[in-house]
Amino acid sequence: MEKYRRPIQRVILTGCILFIFAMVILFSIQAQYSIHKALYERYDAKLTEVLTFIESQTDNDDLMECLKTGVHSEKYDRLQAMLNDMVDDMDLFYLYLVIPDSENGLMHNACSATSDAERAEGAVDLEIHETSDAYEIETLKKYENCIDYDGVSFFEEISEWGDCYTACKPMRDSKGNFICLACADIEASVIKHTIRRYAMMNVVLALVLGSMFSLFIILWLNRNIVNPVKKLEESARAYIKTVRGKSDPESMVFHAPEINTDNEIQSLSNTINQMSIVMKNNVEAIISAEEKVKNSKQEVSNMTSLAYIDKLTGVKNATALDKEKEKLAKNIEEGKPFALVMIDLNDLKGINDTYGHEAGNEFIVGSCQIICQVFKHSPVYRIGGDEFLTVLRGEDFNNREQLLLDLADEYKAACEAETDEPWKRYSAAAGIAVYGEKENDTMEAVFKRADEDMYKNKELLKKEMSGK
Repeated sequence: MEKYRRPIQRVILTGCILFIFAMVILFSIQAQYSIHKALYERYDAKLTEVLTFIESQTDNDDLMECLKTGVHSEKYDRLQAMLNDMVDDMDLFYLYLVIPDSENGLMHNACSATSDAERAEGAVDLEIHETSDAYEIETLKKYENCIDYDGVSFFEEISEWGDCYTACKPMRDSKGNFICLACADIEASVIKHTIRRYAMMNVVLALVLGSMFSLFIILWLNRNIVNPVKKLEESARAYIKTVRGKSDPESMVFHAPEINTDNEIQSLSNTINQMSIVMKNNVEAIISAEEKVKNSKQEVSNMTSLAYIDKLTGVKNATALDKEKEKLAKNIEEGKPFALVMIDLNDLKGINDTYGHEAGNEFIVGSCQIICQVFKHSPVYRIGGDEFLTVLRGEDFNNREQLLLDLADEYKAACEAETDEPWKRYSAAAGIAVYGEKENDTMEAVFKRADEDMYKNKELLKKEMSGK
């Protein structure tokens, strides 16, 4: 069995793994966002309820008087007791009334709760106006920004007591004067732990659901697609092995596998079986007709070769060029661009006279090979003993200038190869003409311009040689 770079089973398995991975990521992001939003909304509601209740149970004017005089009133003591009870009952980190002072870097106490745990460690209630310098200036400014907003403000703070999620609500006396901020804290680590726990639960759920879904998909695909395709492939390979190199139609029998998927794969198997029968019949018909046309084809091939191919070089001859002119006429009618390159070999007569015609023939063939190599996408014609012509269209037409330079470089390299025999030091002059360069241009004019351009190049090469 051939080994594939990307077998179907591996592609399916890879797709399922990627699906699970993507689902886990999406579930994690969604869960993180949803839980974060829901949890903070719940804590916001809880803290808002706490601060609203404190404000409703507080005599703000009495509290203002206590802060001015520094003396506890009966109502202040009840407020202190209420805060002490609430901090434990509501499972809060801190519950306190304070006055921030960022200018001096202090936080002034108005009334702060003392939890049961703190009392067990010997802590007592803070006194009115007792100050703390444990707050960063930036944190104090966060508190101060809440003073001008009558609703509840929320922010996160970091202090020496830990990371907290804080809610603040300004308290005012009956005249609207600011008294203090009522604040409630929840430990941030508790919120983050809850978010992580719920997010992990969602990740596990996504992994379980994704794995179950992927397992189902893999089993279903194996039954309905992968295994039937494998059976069909095995039968097709066996068929190819049987018929390879054989011309006997009786051996061309396709053994269709048993596939009962009731889908396109079963239809494909039946189609291949029918195709093998049609192919067998066609081969029989072809074999019977092959002998009849074999001789005719050979004759036509020989005639075509004699009529259009130059025997020495194997390229097309002048007769073929006459046919090409019909195509050029059609190009002119359709407005398709083309160019002609006329190439004339240098000093062929001297080679013949000095080294003989066999050497001259080698000179012609070698020179022609360079032309065919450079203009590999264009037809080449030998239109005379030492004259060649090529018709440039498409890619070669677009690159004609560079190709002429390449041709000149190839001939120059061959000509300067002093270690080669003289008849292998190929040399030629080339000229080009593009149809449409002149107004009312004609095919004959293009041939003439290409010929004239070639003779200019020949004269230039002679001057360069004489200059050496």
